[in-house]
Amino acid sequence: IVIYIRFADQNEFIIDTSVYLDMFNKNEEGYNSMFNYFQMVSYGTLFLTSTAYPVPPTNIVVSYQDEHPRNYYEPYNAVNNPDGYIGDERTAREHLLLKNAVEYIADEVPESLDLDYNNDGNVDNAVFIVKGGTGAWADLLWPHRWSLFAEEAYIHGKRVWDFNFQLESSLNSSGVGVLCHEMYHSLSAPDLYHYSSDGFT
Repeated sequence: IVIYIRFADQNEFIIDTSVYLDMFNKNEEGYNSMFNYFQMVSYGTLFLTSTAYPVPPTNIVVSYQDEHPRNYYEPYNAVNNPDGYIGDERTAREHLLLKNAVEYIADEVPESLDLDYNNDGNVDNAVFIVKGGTGAWADLLWPHRWSLFAEEAYIHGKRVWDFNFQLESSLNSSGVGVLCHEMYHSLSAPDLYHYSSDGFT
């Protein structure tokens, strides 16, 4: 499940739906898509397809608009961002944002869509694409994989748990690479790069 989000102080996305859906799903031989990547690394055993919401009336992406502005989801600064988050407020704000977005689109998801392939009671994975740029590394507004544990959000009785948080700008620059990186975490893989140059970490 892919869900588009924008903040209260942002205008709507202006990108064709095919741009992102091709990144996720295009199965043309040799095409750089997440579907093709996981087909390759799984030796043809993983068929990872995605559907996006809200469903647009045209070919242009539409999104859930949150009640808070972007700076509400950025770190607190007494001078530059007095409305920002401090400490555990980050989790509370992010998880409520995602719960609200899920509930906004839940009725649009067809009941026939298999959201829980392994029958564990959870949606297999949700990807939230948030309008705008990234924040600093490891801030809330940075691509990441996490679990929606602080709020409960359901689609047709299946709980949204594992999720990938993506930013419009990093998708536009890193594309399929950042999609696959965060999805790999949802499949239980660690980071596949070194944090230092000593070859051991």
